[in-house]
Amino acid sequence: LVDGAEEGMANWSTSPETPWKTTREMVYEGDFALADSPWEDYKNNAGSWLTLNNPLELSGYHSPVLTFQHFYDLQTGKNKEDDYAYLEISTDGKNWGHLYRFSGTNEDFQHFSIPLNLPAGTDKLYIRFRLQSNGNGPGKGWFIDNIIISAIPLSLESLENMKLKPKKIVIEKNESITVQAEAVFGTGFSREIDP
Repeated sequence: LVDGAEEGMANWSTSPETPWKTTREMVYEGDFALADSPWEDYKNNAGSWLTLNNPLELSGYHSPVLTFQHFYDLQTGKNKEDDYAYLEISTDGKNWGHLYRFSGTNEDFQHFSIPLNLPAGTDKLYIRFRLQSNGNGPGKGWFIDNIIISAIPLSLESLENMKLKPKKIVIEKNESITVQAEAVFGTGFSREIDP
């Protein structure tokens, strides 16, 4: 996945009552970034989220890593819990676990990178960015740009089977043909390989 917010909200779903949007207000690169409350402060005692529409399919890959550029300005609590920005992960899009929590401010866009350690046997994941205001007064919020999820293709030793696709089925004596090969790594993922 590579998303610099230039295609708008095409890859994302958001909280209906406090939706995230694309904005030009603060951008790391290109024309747009994603933000929880562009052009205004986030609301007090409110939450908002941004999650992938569809799960990322990781069959045939290992060691996924999420990277992005972000700016956050969140109010800290004097007698209350701070306001937080959460980075969360899910294998079903319903049950979420925290990967990281941000508070305070980072003052300008900064690079962030984190490995996505999934349970064994898991080949799909969702990510979610969630801002939670805990009554400390409004702040500028969270601006995210250049979201990338990268992973390393499994080696051919990990394939479950291989499909061979010859150009012809019947071959004449002394004739040579080209055969396309496809490595299959579990359900739903395959990639062409050199024959």
